[in-house]
Amino acid sequence: MAGIWFTCFFDSLESPASLVYRDLTQPTAITLPISTRVEPTGFNFDITADGRYVVYFAPNRLPTTDGKAPGLTQTIAAPKSDEMGQGMFMSLDVQNFNLEMELGYCAIYANDMDLIRIECSGFALSPDGKTLAFSDGRGVWLADTAKGPARLLAEHPYIRKGGWCRVWNVENWSPNGRWLMIGVGCYEGGYTAVMDPFTGETQPVPDTNYYGGFDGDYGWSQNGDYVLSSFINPVPDSRYAIARLRQVLTENTLEETTILSETWPISVWPTYLHDLPDGQIGFSNRQCVDSPALCSGIYAIGRDGSGLSLISPLPATACYFSNGTWDVRSSGQIEWAPDGSAFLYFEKDWQTADQTNLLLGLTDGSVLWDIRDVLGGATDFQWRTRVD
Repeated sequence: MAGIWFTCFFDSLESPASLVYRDLTQPTAITLPISTRVEPTGFNFDITADGRYVVYFAPNRLPTTDGKAPGLTQTIAAPKSDEMGQGMFMSLDVQNFNLEMELGYCAIYANDMDLIRIECSGFALSPDGKTLAFSDGRGVWLADTAKGPARLLAEHPYIRKGGWCRVWNVENWSPNGRWLMIGVGCYEGGYTAVMDPFTGETQPVPDTNYYGGFDGDYGWSQNGDYVLSSFINPVPDSRYAIARLRQVLTENTLEETTILSETWPISVWPTYLHDLPDGQIGFSNRQCVDSPALCSGIYAIGRDGSGLSLISPLPATACYFSNGTWDVRSSGQIEWAPDGSAFLYFEKDWQTADQTNLLLGLTDGSVLWDIRDVLGGATDFQWRTRVD
């Protein structure tokens, strides 16, 4: 049975949010005694694989170690306690609540002349939980989760050499801890790249550009040797491929294999890609309520493009057609178990903030549970296997 960590927020804006752990086999949850406010915005915490450390971002917190911020360089402005977009990455030892450590200061880079402002954005823990990767105004940093401090791995392209694409944003690690997935921010849109955490060198993943109505997603093979990549152009023009699902070699992203390719009208919209235990690729298929295509659900497909099959149905999405493009109003999100054996589907009404769907399913298709009563109010989820 897996324990699930989640954030639980108070109704009052003056009350700080809490980090809460719930083992589904136990009747009560544990609230962790962190020393700073955790903002209820975005994904702001994670837990090491062994469950020993909780790593989280403390916005606007200033460093206390020897008067200088870990990860702070002369090119970054001095920290200010009242300026949003910066703060400390912290870790808390769950075996010793008195041991709370500063891992690295996540700073802002601002250039008023060029109207540039790059804030703290994105972080990820390595699969073994030993290394924190984050991106701030200077570039991509790595830190030891048990003690810190942060060291600069790669400066942003803008700071280093200028150009159309400027910013690295940390997305996640490969399952084997050998690579970092990076979102590259450009003047308009951007793309996905693979970064070597030893050298800081990057390789773009083909056809991951996002611009205008284009959409797509990515995932990893279980061993990290391949990137699973999808590209979707929702504009109904038969001159272009509408949906593509491919496998890209991590060592050399120019080597790729097409698994699925469709033109309009689109029947499969592959997102939330994940490697399954049987060697197939799992993905979520978003479809509108009135769509004549394959129903919304979790699907599996062989690496050679054969054997497309429905694992579990999911609620259909409310969509509308505007300016020649399908606009997905609320598609829900998928959080896969690391080994691909299960998935969590969660969807909320963004007007009322109510959790409209919270489903837990097994990828062998045997069961789909509604767990809103068990985890009602939870917003961010992480899978962790309990070790007895």
